[in-house]
Amino acid sequence: MSPLLSSLLAISATISTAYSLPSGWTSNNEKRGTPTLPLSDVSNTGASPLPTPSTNPKYITLGLGFQNYTCSASGTYVQTVPSTGAVADLYDITTFLTPYTHDTITKTTLQAFEVCLSATHCTPSPQNSYCGACHTMAAAPYRLGQKGVHYFDQLNGAQTPNFDLYAGGDFLSAKKAGDVKAPVGAYDGENGLGAIDWLYLVDNGSGRSHGLKSVYRVETAGGVAPKTCTPGAQLQVPYAAEYWFY
Repeated sequence: MSPLLSSLLAISATISTAYSLPSGWTSNNEKRGTPTLPLSDVSNTGASPLPTPSTNPKYITLGLGFQNYTCSASGTYVQTVPSTGAVADLYDITTFLTPYTHDTITKTTLQAFEVCLSATHCTPSPQNSYCGACHTMAAAPYRLGQKGVHYFDQLNGAQTPNFDLYAGGDFLSAKKAGDVKAPVGAYDGENGLGAIDWLYLVDNGSGRSHGLKSVYRVETAGGVAPKTCTPGAQLQVPYAAEYWFY
């Protein structure tokens, strides 16, 4: 058996194992109970806690992609320059969630993504749709519900997060309004460095948003960069998260 075939079989086995039905589902995928934004799972305190929403979410999506970093002159990775930010595909997971799923969707999807990236030695770039083949394999259960993309651009000289929900015709150009650490036990990613923070983002007032006012990034997995680096170096760290849009 060729090494490539062996790798692909290993990926398929990982994905099949990862996507067994979570606790709380019946055999025909009916939900038992309604999922709620899991703010009780984090220590929601400090200078910028995440507020409790007053309405139901418009979309709940899985984001899968890369956190992009550039090493500053001081030798630390930052996300404030044009070559940084994040890029991710967004998949509708509303019907997959139960009160019992917690971070299982983000964790298992990211693990499958990491296996594929390792097996294919893929370096993300616009030319390969940021390792699009691995997105296809890792997010296979949700591909029919692909909702849009998450990316950054420059607005008034600052890196700005954007969410294009093209399947619903909505768009959010955002700014950070809340930030707390991921809970203990969150999946650290293949590099073992931890899960990125949970965030609350709101419309930045640029006039570009329509149909959406805010989004929560929760149930994060992976995405953290090393603490030190060589100035000028660039790094892309795989991550997954749930994005709850309002």
